[in-house]
Amino acid sequence: MICTNIQIFTDTRSGVFDFNLILIACMVKKPHASDVDIYLIERVKELRVEKGISQAQLAHLLDVSTGYIGHVESSKDRAKYNLNMLVKLAKVLECTYDDLLPPV
Repeated sequence: MICTNIQIFTDTRSGVFDFNLILIACMVKKPHASDVDIYLIERVKELRVEKGISQAQLAHLLDVSTGYIGHVESSKDRAKYNLNMLVKLAKVLECTYDDLLPPV
């Protein structure tokens, strides 16, 4: 199982909490998925949700079947993103590759 820490920062001026999720990954490791695969899957899911994009919308934008994203995001399925999708994901989610991949 891969779990990561959640850091909580408080703006001392306003007292507002800012929840900075390093990685939302507390899922049972997918069969045949590397740590990089899992990071990418969870990071894409996090950005997708932040931008209000449904799984079906993302599938349409990536030109894959509607259920594909659900299979990728499932911890029990073998489906994962590939390098060709990384280019499309960065464009659709309006981010850089560095935003999608784990820090070195």
